[in-house]
Amino acid sequence: MLFNLNVDPGEDTNLVGSDPQRTTAMLVRLNKYLAALPSPGPAAQPGALDDQTKEALKSLGYLN
Repeated sequence: MLFNLNVDPGEDTNLVGSDPQRTTAMLVRLNKYLAALPSPGPAAQPGALDDQTKEALKSLGYLN
């Protein structure tokens, strides 16, 4: 999706279809940026939860 926030702050009009050249240029830049990011490291192993963390998660509805 592509919007001109200066004239369309509510993001009502998607400009992708009306400006394909800009859309393509922006996608190329985005893909170059994403390709330059470092690869994510391995996921951390889950650890045991202490009582305070368990209670906090229960209060938020994440644990029973």
